[in-house]
Amino acid sequence: MANISEIKTRIKSIRDTGQITKAMELISVSKMRFAGEAFAQNMAYFMRAKEVMSDILAHIQGYSHPYLEQREVKNTVYIVIAGDIGLAGAYNHRVLAFADEAIKSKAGATHVFTIGNMAAEFFKAKGFAPDLAYLYKTQRPQLEDARKITEDVITLFADGKADEIRVIYTTSLDGKTCEAQDIRLLPLLYSDFERDDDDISGTAAGGSLYEPDANEVCDILAEQYIVGMLYSAMIQSVKCEHQERMQAMHNATENAGDILEELSLAFHRARQTQITTEVTEISSANLMTSESAKKAK
Repeated sequence: MANISEIKTRIKSIRDTGQITKAMELISVSKMRFAGEAFAQNMAYFMRAKEVMSDILAHIQGYSHPYLEQREVKNTVYIVIAGDIGLAGAYNHRVLAFADEAIKSKAGATHVFTIGNMAAEFFKAKGFAPDLAYLYKTQRPQLEDARKITEDVITLFADGKADEIRVIYTTSLDGKTCEAQDIRLLPLLYSDFERDDDDISGTAAGGSLYEPDANEVCDILAEQYIVGMLYSAMIQSVKCEHQERMQAMHNATENAGDILEELSLAFHRARQTQITTEVTEISSANLMTSESAKKAK
């Protein structure tokens, strides 16, 4: 017979777990909404910066910039973005497995910068400790975090220690399914800023006036553009993380409910069996008492 006390203990444990997973689901919904709003705001600035750079590059002849310099790729730096914690379904596994394959397939020397504890621990376990690990930057990414990381990788590129900077992150292409992506951060290409203008023979920058001049504005915007790309990748990653954690916690809460139903049935069966046994024992005791009294007479 099932132990009623053990069933009660399990019911309490599962109920408490279900309450925790439900709370985590609601928290993820809130954080996912925050990430979505931050992404929309960043994209508005990012697209405006890209538009201005496209306008300048389309009208300035002979413009050059170190970030637009293409070299033979001998050293590649990968920035891999994952979470700080687990409990997010396949989110961390997906992006880290993708990063592992991408890095292994890359010719030449590769260096890894990681954003998030899970990414750092993953590469350490692989015997390939990251060159630089940024921890606790993924739960609520800030623009200042992206700017600091960008400064580090730009220095490597400017000093010739890296010929290419790439970012591996997770994005939601259709708003529902999250997929790992590999994008180029540096060098920038002129093709990144191509525009369909029928008339590019206007003044220095298509009739727009830039102060102090178009070249200097483009120099400033180039770095801001790179910061925007990295910040966008960080925000999209955290949005996907909470999207998958929300779903994982929702599934866990539903599973807890199913288990509670099964345990409730088991409890009622065990309780009914116990009552039946007690009634039988009382009836048997009364019968024995009655027979003993008859014999005594």
